[in-house]
Amino acid sequence: MLMDKNLEDEIIAKLDILTKQGQRQQVIKEFAKILLLDLTASFRAQLARLANRNHDYVLALRILHPIIREDREKISSATPEALNVYANSLLCI
Repeated sequence: MLMDKNLEDEIIAKLDILTKQGQRQQVIKEFAKILLLDLTASFRAQLARLANRNHDYVLALRILHPIIREDREKISSATPEALNVYANSLLCI
């Protein structure tokens, strides 16, 4: 079952605050919990952008992999935002 949009927004806001506070390790721990859930493509793109902001480019690629490489998992077609974050992650590593 997919998460509620309000819950997604709350999670992104919480992770954004932790990122701004420089609590990178806490953000990565939260990602470990979140990635066990069934995520929408748009939520994955937002999470990947936060992973990039925390300098975890490999995690960003892993988050977006099911969208970009949908031959393995049928989620949806990649949005321009997802492609942008994926490309940026590749450039950074």
